[in-house]
Amino acid sequence: AVRTQAVATTESARIKRAGYTPVTFREGGFLKIRAGAFPTQAKAAAAAADLARTLGGRPFVVRVP
Repeated sequence: AVRTQAVATTESARIKRAGYTPVTFREGGFLKIRAGAFPTQAKAAAAAADLARTLGGRPFVVRVP
């Protein structure tokens, strides 16, 4: 989660360059960035691991209804 649109835009661009589809939304005063939608939890977990290796940080899987 980030506080400014500029940082959200930069991080979204990094996610896109890594081959994923970024989705940004505001929640609780922060901008949160998700990387795509995945057909299975296993594929989402693999993408989270790939993002951690390529971009750093601690990405995690979130189930969205």
